[in-house]
Amino acid sequence: MKIIFATTSEWHDKFLLPIAEELDKLGYETEQLRGADWEIDNPNDFVILSYQIDTVRVRNSKATILMEHAVSPVKSMCLHPQVGLADYVLVQGKVFSKWLLQCHPRVKQIKCGWHRIEKLNSMEDTHADLISKYNLNPKEPIIVYCPTWDTAVKDIHCGTMDEAFPILSQMNIPNLLTIPHPSCPYGHQHKGEKNVFFELDSYDFIAGCDLIIGDTSSLLVESTIKNKPIIQLNKWNHLDAFITWYAEGWELEEYKELYGLFQLGQIVNIDKEAISKAIDFALSHPDVFKLNRDYWKSIAFYNLGSSLNTTVKGIVQIINK
Repeated sequence: MKIIFATTSEWHDKFLLPIAEELDKLGYETEQLRGADWEIDNPNDFVILSYQIDTVRVRNSKATILMEHAVSPVKSMCLHPQVGLADYVLVQGKVFSKWLLQCHPRVKQIKCGWHRIEKLNSMEDTHADLISKYNLNPKEPIIVYCPTWDTAVKDIHCGTMDEAFPILSQMNIPNLLTIPHPSCPYGHQHKGEKNVFFELDSYDFIAGCDLIIGDTSSLLVESTIKNKPIIQLNKWNHLDAFITWYAEGWELEEYKELYGLFQLGQIVNIDKEAISKAIDFALSHPDVFKLNRDYWKSIAFYNLGSSLNTTVKGIVQIINK
């Protein structure tokens, strides 16, 4: 019997390997599958899937377990019928538990938590390190822009870098640090430019910044761990479209938090004047949306502080059934 971790991307090794290492310590045999060609057909193995939800590639297994790598895919699980083919889902927080129950009631849930967030949860303030490492102005606030995928990737209703980055880069923000999504071709066009960073740990930036600008990126939710002021860019320039991306084609109960739009900060149009005003307001009123951020934190994370342990225990619980 093996526990097989299977995804389509090597990028997710850093997410999955800590779990495999803990299972190895307990004496289980683990295997990593990556890429576009694998298929699994073994009734003796347990299969853990993350990213792209490739349940159709698993012909036969003792149990198929789904564990997503970030909040955004979890939010959109209801749009993927393949989720209903899994036997179990490892669930990060109660908001996702509620959503999955509505959309995929047959799938069993293991409410274990989100181990990826533990590093950020335990990190000290990196503000001084960022100033020193990147030669920033110590008298100016550090602003991090962390968009998710943009429309240069495919026609999906999220991501703002292709529209917002040209505006932000012309605003003469002294300490602006940009972290494009690793799968964003548009972002890679700017690789090598000053203060545009790839393949670095985004948590180092989140833990030390004064303000975060984003769109639907999971980093916005993750940053509630550090209670950072947030500006949410509205790609569609009206809130209705921003909300309905996650609910398109589904009749779901109208819980704001289910759509990822429980307001974490100002939601502004992609416009230089609007963004500039939002930055000034957020920096001078950092706690205006604190209750909102605290609320999302409370519904997004089970077992904060020990979720790697509870994730491993959840997997062992499935194996021992």
